[in-house]
Amino acid sequence: MNVEYNTYMKVVPETDVDREVLERLMEQPGQMEELEEYISEIANTSYKTHIYTNYKGINLILEKVTALPS
Repeated sequence: MNVEYNTYMKVVPETDVDREVLERLMEQPGQMEELEEYISEIANTSYKTHIYTNYKGINLILEKVTALPS
């Protein structure tokens, strides 16, 4: 039996301030797509499961998550 796993990046702002700034940034047109592209680039070039990064002054924790399809 072949089971395919889905892998995605979970993005969590490091602090409440980071969360607030990220929410405001995401309200601006085009910013969601830009952040998604940034995360994809990191995900495709890193083997780590937990990545700490700074995006436009916002501290983010990226976590690679693997799940079974539903």
